[in-house]
Amino acid sequence: FFERGTVNVNVKNFKTHGSKTVDAAGLLLLKTAHESDVQAKLQEIQRSVEECTAAVQSPADGDLALDLTNVHSGKLQHTIASGEEAMYHLVFARCSEKTVEVSFTMHAEFRNPGNWLSAGNTPLPTMYLMFAFIFLFTLIVWCRHVRANLTKAH
Repeated sequence: FFERGTVNVNVKNFKTHGSKTVDAAGLLLLKTAHESDVQAKLQEIQRSVEECTAAVQSPADGDLALDLTNVHSGKLQHTIASGEEAMYHLVFARCSEKTVEVSFTMHAEFRNPGNWLSAGNTPLPTMYLMFAFIFLFTLIVWCRHVRANLTKAH
């Protein structure tokens, strides 16, 4: 995300199925500098139910959480401030010793200033347009070359 990018996540109808309950459940917005860092954070969270519960109920510095443990809906909204520019990963965490089936409806909207592209993909439209013009120019040069050097077989 760039500065002033926004994250809006709405969760509705969160529920567990069956008689089992979860110790904690929620959405985590993990802030990382590199793609590989998110794997390390996820492994740390998955070590135990206590680690998972702590991540959901009191997220690490820079991370955000929407705790859905005792509620049926919730919102996670955040605007990226100066100095917070980074990669963000939205992860659902279900903390329980036993497998518990959950269901919910989620609407997530991620937006950078001026467009919907991620920070890494923002230059792509300009690059695609530039390559389109290069290929058009090359096509025109090739067509002129073919016409100028046309030889008849019959």
